[in-house]
Amino acid sequence: QWGCLGIGNQLEEEKDWIIDLEALLGSTIFMGQFDKRLFSSALEWVYEYGERINVSRLKRIGDYYHKNDDKLNIPLASKTIYNLVENIIKKKREVDDSKQIQEQVEQYNLPSEYQQALEKFEVRGVTAKPKVQKAPLLQLLLRGFFGVNARAEVLLYLFYIKEGSSNQIARAVQFDQKIVYRILEKWTDTGFVDKEPSRKYILSNPDLFSILLKNADDSVKYLDWINTFHVLARIMRALNTGPWESDAYLLSSFFRHISKDMKRVARFVDVSFSESNLFKGEEYLSPFIKDIMNILKNL
Repeated sequence: QWGCLGIGNQLEEEKDWIIDLEALLGSTIFMGQFDKRLFSSALEWVYEYGERINVSRLKRIGDYYHKNDDKLNIPLASKTIYNLVENIIKKKREVDDSKQIQEQVEQYNLPSEYQQALEKFEVRGVTAKPKVQKAPLLQLLLRGFFGVNARAEVLLYLFYIKEGSSNQIARAVQFDQKIVYRILEKWTDTGFVDKEPSRKYILSNPDLFSILLKNADDSVKYLDWINTFHVLARIMRALNTGPWESDAYLLSSFFRHISKDMKRVARFVDVSFSESNLFKGEEYLSPFIKDIMNILKNL
C-alpha cells in the first residue's frame, strides 16, 4: 500500500483495495517496533505529504493501539510514538528542514525499539508524490475534491456499504458522530442523500456518484482497514509477547477471543473461517493460523 502511495520498493503495488491512509499509518506506526525500514520510509512520506493526513482521525485510530488490550493487558504500542508522529505532521506546516524534526524527537522519551529510526531521521528521497488518479487512492482523490475532512470517508461508506445511521457511519470511519450527522443532514437537504424511516441514510442517486468514482467503481473494493489492521496487530503482539508466544494453549485462547473480529475480515475477503467451538483447547491453533494465512493471501 505504501508503494501505491509513492514509497519506492520492490513489492507489487496495491491494486485491489481502497487504501485508508490513517488506518495504514496507524498500523505502520505499530509495525515500526518490528520493521524499522518500513517505519522510516513511512515517516519520510509523512514529512513530505503530511498535509494529506487527517490528524484528528489518526489520533482516534491511534487509541486502538496505545490503550491496554483487553486480553493481553498491555498496549500494542507506545502512545509516545503516536503523539510524536501527530506532532511531526502539525509542525511540518511550519518547518521545511528535516533537522528541525530531529529536534522535536529529542523532546520525547522514546521507546528503544523506535529510537534509532527517529533520532537518525532524514529525508532520503525514497518517496514520490502520490498519483491520486490510481484507483486504490480514491480516498485521496475525494479529499482533493472535499478537503481533508470527514466527507470523503462518509461518501465512500455510503457508496460501498450502501446504508447506515450516523452512529454506524461515525464508528466505522472514526469521526465524531455530530460531524457525520451534520454532513448527512446537509446532503439530505440538497437531495444527494435520502433518510429512511429507520434513520439510515442512503445515496439518493448512486449513479451520480459513480461518475465521480469512475476510477474505482468496479476495479477496487472497500474494506474496514481500521479494524482489519488492528486485529492483525493484536495477533502480531501476541506472537511476540510472553507468555502467549511460547504457550500454545494460551495463544489458542487468545485466538478464540478475537475470532469474531477475524470472521468479519474473512467475510469481506470471501474466505471461510473455522468455528472455534469445533476445536478443543490448543487444537484451535492450527486451523486459526491456516485461516489467517488464507485471509492475508486475499488481502
